[in-house]
Amino acid sequence: MRIMLLVYFLSFPFIIIGQDIGPLVSDRPDQSDGACVLPKKIFQVESGCVFQKSDYQHTTMLRYGLTHSTEVRLQFDQSMLDKRYTVLPTILSVKQRLIKQDGIIPTITFIGYGIYDRITVEDKKQNKYEGMALLAFQNDFSDLSGIEYNIGTNSAGTDLILTLLYAYRVHPKLNLFIEYFSEFANDAIPKHNIDGGALYQINDDFQVDVGIGIHVASIIETPFIKVGASYRFLSPSKIKPFFE
Repeated sequence: MRIMLLVYFLSFPFIIIGQDIGPLVSDRPDQSDGACVLPKKIFQVESGCVFQKSDYQHTTMLRYGLTHSTEVRLQFDQSMLDKRYTVLPTILSVKQRLIKQDGIIPTITFIGYGIYDRITVEDKKQNKYEGMALLAFQNDFSDLSGIEYNIGTNSAGTDLILTLLYAYRVHPKLNLFIEYFSEFANDAIPKHNIDGGALYQINDDFQVDVGIGIHVASIIETPFIKVGASYRFLSPSKIKPFFE
């Protein structure tokens, strides 16, 4: 949250009026990584919390459009588990769009993750680097609906990650989604989850979201709730001044 406030105040002189790149597209609150890549030189902050019983996790993701088809992201997570505060591993990721949708052929984006855990608390350190790679797919059926789906694995090739999301725009400013996401590991019971939620556009650059989900194949099926917001900043070359 401090990072979001700092970025906001540093960037306040560059807030725009009247842009022509459309509403922002976020990678939250669902678990699927979107195939959309930020436009070049666009900076976006996405932050939110997940609550489950007395535990919570706060996530902040910084996104930047490096080129017209490449985006870099940096994610910071903190959590309170069993009444203990923990700083989770820092995650650096790169999104590279491979192809755009053409008829039934979906938009396909490759996403590579690097996970660095040296800044975590001592009892959570593993002193090693980890990675993950996945492909994100997106099929838009119309201006109102579409699906997203991911398939990926970790650097050791021992885990398989699958997601499937359906989204529908019920109002020009309101989108609803329902999603299935799962993780299959060689040494653990598969994790199956379902969630759904809503995303509301305050304006083209500011979005709030809420979601609720459940672990459908666990012994204790405790719901989790997600709330958050996303804000987009434009580069000076795309900004219109307040007074002309």
